[in-house]
Amino acid sequence: VKKGGGTEVGVAVDPVTIDSIAKFGTSREVAGRVIGVERKKDGVTGARLVGVSEDERGGSMYYTIEYESKSSRGDKHFIACVTIADKKLFAMTAQAKIANFEEAEADLRAIVASFLVTPPK
Repeated sequence: VKKGGGTEVGVAVDPVTIDSIAKFGTSREVAGRVIGVERKKDGVTGARLVGVSEDERGGSMYYTIEYESKSSRGDKHFIACVTIADKKLFAMTAQAKIANFEEAEADLRAIVASFLVTPPK
């Protein structure tokens, strides 16, 4: 990913009381919650869902949620991948400014596709 251009990748981990992403909802339901949270953020004037998918990796279900957000801090394209393992919600989010997304897209998709959580044994 080219430095600058508003591209970022990060991982957040939060404790939850459930042990699978499916218990949180379908991929569409979870995507709806993500868009709802995004719309409530300070400065956000709009958010729209671009796409949703789910796949199994290493025996766990992963949801990938792609969306765009327009805000006073800039217009951004996000690709988020979420799963639950060991009663923790793991979320990797890759983002780029919408104007630069096409240039960064292949790298961001490859990074998100490589996301795999290995719970402790």
